[in-house]
Amino acid sequence: DRIYGVLRDLNERYGKTIIVIEHHTEYIADFCKHVMLLKEGRVQWMLPTGEALQRVEELQSCNIFPPQVTLAAWRMRQAGSLTVPRLPATISEGREVFVPRADPASAPRPAVPAQGETVASFQDVSVAYRSVKGEPHKVFDGLSLAIHKGDKVALIGSNGAGKSTLMKLMVGLLKPNSGTVSLFEEAIGDKKAEDLSRQISLVYQNPEEMFIKDSIRADIAYAMEVRNVPEWEKRTAELLERFRLSELADRDGRLMSGGQMRRASLAIGVALNPGILLLDEPTANLDIATRREIMAVLDDMKDIIQTAVIATHDMQLVCQWAERIIVLCNGQVVADGARDEIFARDDVVKQVGIRPPEIFQMGKALDERAFCYTIDEFVQGFERVK
Repeated sequence: DRIYGVLRDLNERYGKTIIVIEHHTEYIADFCKHVMLLKEGRVQWMLPTGEALQRVEELQSCNIFPPQVTLAAWRMRQAGSLTVPRLPATISEGREVFVPRADPASAPRPAVPAQGETVASFQDVSVAYRSVKGEPHKVFDGLSLAIHKGDKVALIGSNGAGKSTLMKLMVGLLKPNSGTVSLFEEAIGDKKAEDLSRQISLVYQNPEEMFIKDSIRADIAYAMEVRNVPEWEKRTAELLERFRLSELADRDGRLMSGGQMRRASLAIGVALNPGILLLDEPTANLDIATRREIMAVLDDMKDIIQTAVIATHDMQLVCQWAERIIVLCNGQVVADGARDEIFARDDVVKQVGIRPPEIFQMGKALDERAFCYTIDEFVQGFERVK
């Protein structure tokens, strides 16, 4: 948000021409004056932003998704419940189009799963990194936290809040300065590396760091083969099939597309059937269509993942996938609960800089009682128009 504010200032105050490549169309709607669509190396058109974002079907055919406010209005128009000639593209425009039903919050909310056995715990953990100058940089100071079997956790917070550090502690890549990190009621420091790798797996933010062989097939098979896992060849073939990688099996993972690399890194991560799967920014640096693909893969993996923790800035992923949200700020857990509980707390949203999905903000702008995380939920609660 701050970056786009600076760009707007450069444009409006200093007369600079700004050209941005942007997949998040809500930023295009808020900040850009014109849109140029490129397709197959050609300029399809260049139009004023308001006109460009009306072309919902054409944009979606190019894997470009208009703002959620626009998509909601388009869905209503397709269903015959909205007759406005121009679709809204921003929240302010949406205020002039939508009105709530009698009780937009009346839809049943998903229950928070009951707590299972504790599979990972942090007991009074402190971690500090050495600094070039001055005192060591303290990341955690007396952190206590428990992850339970069956949890689907989204770990959120601004850069530097400690998300990646927490994951590295769980897999033994970092050791705490004090306190204890335990997996399945045994301190990580007391575990053998081989036992640890069967219990927990970390999929890195940069998937190319997961590739050590010259083919995806070899990368997926590696951990199973060196541990003499029974029928590892069959399991490798099954994972290739499940993650739609069979036709790419002999390709070097580092030479594949972003989405293909993400799918391959997930296959590597689950190869040993770990009890806990950690994912560091699984949708980072992906276009919207590929993000949706990865979200679908994660949803499809629910039957093979017992417990999962995802560190992410992607609020759409948080809202659609997570059952528990842990919010970190300055090395402390400042909130821990279901999505309604977290997003209802304005103090946490402001403190951490959480940007809820646009459709959630649209619902709140119309009725404070509304908790709409998807376009489907919004359409159910705000179908009538002014």
